[in-house]
Amino acid sequence: MSVFLTPELKPFYGGTYFPPRDMYGRPGFLSLLRKVEEAWRTRRDEIERAGADLMRGLEQIAAGGKPGEESDAVGRLETARAVAELTRRFDGQWGGFGHAPKFPPHGAVSLLLREHHRTGESVPLRMAELTLERMATGGMYDQIGGGFARYSVDETWLVPHFEKMLYDQALLVPVYVDAWLLTRRPLYRRVVEETLDFVRREMTGPEGGLFSSIDADSEGVEGKFYVWSPDEVRAVLGERDGAELCRVYGISEEGNFEGKSIPNLIHGSLEQQAKAADIEEVALAERLRPLRERLLEARGERVRPGTDDKILAAWNGLMITAFCRAYGALGRREDLDSAVRAAEFVLGNLRGEGRLRASWREGKAPLNAYLDDHAFLTRGLVDLYESSFDRRWLDTAAGIAGSLVDRFEDPERGGFFFTSRDHEKLLVRNRSLNDGAMPAGSGVAAEALLRVASHLDEGFGSRN
Repeated sequence: MSVFLTPELKPFYGGTYFPPRDMYGRPGFLSLLRKVEEAWRTRRDEIERAGADLMRGLEQIAAGGKPGEESDAVGRLETARAVAELTRRFDGQWGGFGHAPKFPPHGAVSLLLREHHRTGESVPLRMAELTLERMATGGMYDQIGGGFARYSVDETWLVPHFEKMLYDQALLVPVYVDAWLLTRRPLYRRVVEETLDFVRREMTGPEGGLFSSIDADSEGVEGKFYVWSPDEVRAVLGERDGAELCRVYGISEEGNFEGKSIPNLIHGSLEQQAKAADIEEVALAERLRPLRERLLEARGERVRPGTDDKILAAWNGLMITAFCRAYGALGRREDLDSAVRAAEFVLGNLRGEGRLRASWREGKAPLNAYLDDHAFLTRGLVDLYESSFDRRWLDTAAGIAGSLVDRFEDPERGGFFFTSRDHEKLLVRNRSLNDGAMPAGSGVAAEALLRVASHLDEGFGSRN
């Protein structure tokens, strides 16, 4: 994110990404600098007015209303409106909401599943299931190694942006857990188990901390690590097994991505293919498992994409919750063990000088934590306590919850700021109020505080 400010720190222009030089129809950063400099010389009054207007807008958003102004509580009416809006935007053929590119709508699907569970209405469940199935059978889900890519560039969920983010795994696993609890469909359980196995295998450090992301490209080519040709598959599996895997996962001579194939089940899920072959879906999945494992082993010999081995308190908190939710539903001990190891790493390495830190890498944790770090980690520790009944997790959650209230609460309007009261001065002291790629920190904070209070039956004083 690049933002240009006046000497009085009023922002007047910004953008997310500019290549070094003009390319792909985008202005390069050097061209942008020249244009900004020219505008500053020739249109300074206009720029300063725009900056002042933008600052007023930012301040209004940050204020969230006038001091003392009461807002209506969010209840059933707002939920019904949200479901109606999701229904209006729903893609009835491919699932998801709106057009490409499509990001995994974990929050929306979770809402739909809960609305179905509360009311028994079938429409929310149908929307949720179609979305979950399409995501899990497309190329955005790694059919060979498990785990979800960041988003799909097309409406069918076939071609992903191949980058894998920890927070996507953490937020999608609980949704698939909920779907499995409601329906007991083998697909959902398989996605949960494979995704968590992927995180354990490829995104976990030697001491248990969870890495942030895996790059999209290797050897300078996006997706090269993940795509296959039939010849490559047959070289690993042999003629008969190779032919079966190519048929099941749509790996063809013509390919579906730059001459090669992204493995997918768009043409027929395992459930549909098992019915056609008159066998059980679980039996077909088990038959394919050793073939996929051999392909995964062979893929591991390729040049791997880079891994961002930075460990973030917030994202680790989300993943601790995911491991615990899966353990509660499926009972795999390795999932609880992974949650414990991640929690021990974060608490052992991302706390210092009486406060939580935001990130850790190579022994250094220089940044003070934000609201999301406190909220997501507190909730994760409560989940870990409820999964293991080890009292240390609840006591630690209470301490971090107390720090959350002390450092982030807005005593005038209620709610929480994103930065702590002793953070360096910014343009505005912002709030985390809207769900996006990750849930709003304020919403998770409210949930975490309620759950800690319900266990301890106490308020929160000054804690670390």
